[in-house]
Amino acid sequence: MLLYEKLITIEQSVMDLVKQPDYGDIDNALKRLTIVQGRKARGKNLKPPLLAVYFGNINIDHNDMSHYEKWNVPIFIIGLVVDKDPQLGRIATTKLVCTAREHILIDRGLKNTVSDIKGQSFTPADERNDETLFGAGAELVARFTHKVKI
Repeated sequence: MLLYEKLITIEQSVMDLVKQPDYGDIDNALKRLTIVQGRKARGKNLKPPLLAVYFGNINIDHNDMSHYEKWNVPIFIIGLVVDKDPQLGRIATTKLVCTAREHILIDRGLKNTVSDIKGQSFTPADERNDETLFGAGAELVARFTHKVKI
């Protein structure tokens, strides 16, 4: 598989897994959830509840003159929920991000395109900008080895 094909497959596999759960069954505040691939969505007036999934800057490591590179692909999951009740807002946002995170980890090989996915960090839900907007986030890292084609 070519490198760009692998990266596209990883991204699509992650999005397929994130779209599996019925988030409205998890929490009533998530019934009208919008899932966004990437940091921005053109032509959409985005309002919470919102789940954004995107790659961060990829770290590549290799052994001196080797043609094999070790890729570490950060996958960010950001959830936003609006709720007038701070406790309910934090709970709904935490449920949203945890559920998406766990569904990605179900297939740790992402259709055999990566060697592993591991959890990197989690930011618990808290207020953002105003008293009714709550945000939480998680970072996973997908790892794979790529042989440079010459």
